[in-house]
Amino acid sequence: MKILHYEILKLFKKKVMIALIPLLLLSNCWIFIQQELNDHREIIEHREQYAAYEAQFRDLPIEQAYNLALVTRDKLGGFQYYLFIQQNQNSDIVDMFEADENYQRYGSLYPDSEYVNNEPLLLLHSNFNFTVMEQLEALMAYPDYVTRIEVQANNMLKYSIFNQQDSFTYRNILKTPKDFEEVKNAPLQLSLDYGVVSSTTFRMTDIMILTILLMLSIFIFSTEREQGQFMLLRTMKHGRARLFISKLQLLIGSTIFISLLFYGSIMLIANRLYGFGDGLRYIQSMGTFKFAHLTLTVNDYLTLFLIGKLMMCVVLALIFAIIFLLFNHLSKSFVVLALLLSSSYMAYQFIHPSSYINIFKYINIIAFFDTSYLLTNYVNLNLFGYPVNREYVSLFVIILLVLLLIVVCSIAFAKSSAKLNGSSWIILRRIMQGVAKIINGSSSISIIWHESIKQLWTAKGWIVLISAVLICVHDINSAKMIMDNDQYYYNEYMDKLSGPLTKEKQAFVEQEMKRMDNAEKDSKLTTLQYQAGEISFEQYKAAQDELAQLVLRGRAISNVYSQYQNLLEIKLTRNIDVYFVNQISADYVFNNVNRDQINVIIIGLLLTLYLASSYTLDHRYQLLKLLKTTKRGRLRYFTTVWLFGLGSVTLVLILIYIPQYINVLRLYPSIEWQAPIQSLKQFGALDMQITLKQLVVIVSICQWIGVLAISIVFLLLSHWLKRLSLTLLSGIVLVLCPTFTTWLGYNEVTKYTLHYPQVLYMMLAQQHIGEVYIYFSGLVALMIFCLCLSWHYNAAGKS
Repeated sequence: MKILHYEILKLFKKKVMIALIPLLLLSNCWIFIQQELNDHREIIEHREQYAAYEAQFRDLPIEQAYNLALVTRDKLGGFQYYLFIQQNQNSDIVDMFEADENYQRYGSLYPDSEYVNNEPLLLLHSNFNFTVMEQLEALMAYPDYVTRIEVQANNMLKYSIFNQQDSFTYRNILKTPKDFEEVKNAPLQLSLDYGVVSSTTFRMTDIMILTILLMLSIFIFSTEREQGQFMLLRTMKHGRARLFISKLQLLIGSTIFISLLFYGSIMLIANRLYGFGDGLRYIQSMGTFKFAHLTLTVNDYLTLFLIGKLMMCVVLALIFAIIFLLFNHLSKSFVVLALLLSSSYMAYQFIHPSSYINIFKYINIIAFFDTSYLLTNYVNLNLFGYPVNREYVSLFVIILLVLLLIVVCSIAFAKSSAKLNGSSWIILRRIMQGVAKIINGSSSISIIWHESIKQLWTAKGWIVLISAVLICVHDINSAKMIMDNDQYYYNEYMDKLSGPLTKEKQAFVEQEMKRMDNAEKDSKLTTLQYQAGEISFEQYKAAQDELAQLVLRGRAISNVYSQYQNLLEIKLTRNIDVYFVNQISADYVFNNVNRDQINVIIIGLLLTLYLASSYTLDHRYQLLKLLKTTKRGRLRYFTTVWLFGLGSVTLVLILIYIPQYINVLRLYPSIEWQAPIQSLKQFGALDMQITLKQLVVIVSICQWIGVLAISIVFLLLSHWLKRLSLTLLSGIVLVLCPTFTTWLGYNEVTKYTLHYPQVLYMMLAQQHIGEVYIYFSGLVALMIFCLCLSWHYNAAGKS
């Protein structure tokens, strides 16, 4: 117990950990609250009023409650039309609303209703009624959904391809209706499901937990080795088995406690915002969970969700510990972790559920971590030709993993000091030594040369650069763009329209749209003319073919006309000489949100690995004090280290972003680069008089400024914390983790992050230009502050 006691004391004396856990917990709760307020503010702010409104439907039979909600919807709609007519003087609009059936039926009742002189209450109840109708529609549709499963199974068995009795498909078709038989007659109950659904599908908590588990694993298993204490501890009386057991107990206990804290806090907040309703109702009462075949109540579901999350957190903590024990260098460990997690995610995301390798989709780390989907979506796995429920297989594998990982972790801990002495490693080491001799034999005494050797070779920076090169080569497409019919016809129109919006182009678009609107009438007229003998068959056939072509162009014409209306509005209201710009090409560059989100994660990962490893190198080998005694060991050394790292990550930035511009120039239709940015709908509200070409230049400079800021932040962290593990962890929290918030869609958080410049196209489309100016002003101030503080720590030599 003494060893465990000392391990706990050591862990909780880590100032970084004591600071980061409350910070991440508060950030996680704040993001969740902001997301829910954005989605359901009225329900949250008037929770008691909603509960009272819902109560009038809850005790009625479902169909009767739905009919009441329909009547209420029509009545409230009629009241809103009545109010609009009273407030509007436009005779055409008034005539249109007065002709509405709901107004005619219910409008006269408004003066005697509770909504007189209380329009906010009318709008609030309209929103409440819409929410109740959504819940009731899900309840009404569920019995039909279960019935259709059985009907579909019988229909599929009529075909010989599905009727092979020894096949997995045949067995799966028979098994599925049986599995849903238990929930077929489950009593369903109306109750707001936002609390249960939101608390168990909030992905940000998973990202926060991953960060903390990394921190725990490093502090418990890697810090002592990094400080050179590990070999000394192993010589002690209880430095092996008892030490490992104490560390394992600490890792598992801390993991369970912190995971319970994070997931439990989100559940408590969700219960506070919405409530969980009747905990004894079945989860099939919620439309989101209609694919579940397990007969779980809400209380059962929340309990199993927590247990599943805790078990998977333990599994992940053990995996992290094993990797940190097996690899002596933290950067290598993070590369392996990144490969493991990304391959699991890709398998989970991209393998089709019906694929013969779907077992790799569902039996992997990311799939297990998605506990809500695991419990509420029916999937059978193909095990030797027999369908087995995924949740049972997953439970067995997770328990087996926990036991197996504990054994592997103990072996890794016992063998972690062993060196790799195999023949292949000896050969590789001799090759490396030969290369080093060649380099040293031809090297200069330049500080820049030695810094390049340190950062690229000793700190393994070459791995990051090669990774960036491989990503760049992969992203440069060689195949030509494949277009569907709509894109093909749209490009045909753009060939004629690209450029400034002129009167001739306006007339052309109006004429094409008019032809499209009159296509059906012209077709009938041509048919009548042919039947009356006024035109020949050849003329009739040519006219019909032309009209058929026009119909094929329908969606393309609609897109062109919508774009034209937007341009015309901007030209008239803002007096800007807008251009027709090919939207397909423009979207690839300026509105490709998915690509930008992936790129920002890649950049965050590569920059974190490179800068944390290279900037802490001299601290790790205790070289800083020695270097500072040399002639150029202060200011020149400081600037050389910083600027060489900045140059390397600038190269990474170029390699990640250059493919999108190469692809658009080589493969996509040409863009009018001289067009004002307001020519694109997403930038129509921006108050900036610049062209698309200038926008690309400005955004590229801003992206580089973002990388400059990240390099300065890492420079400060390295001089302040001095150790690779702490710098790497802090970088993950400050740089890498926030990129996942953008990927998950929490854009409100993005404007407070260091990666904001990397998604500037997306943020310019969502924010006022003033907010962008404020952000970059703050970023410049932050850079100056961090740079001055870095120099202070470097000169003083304090931590």
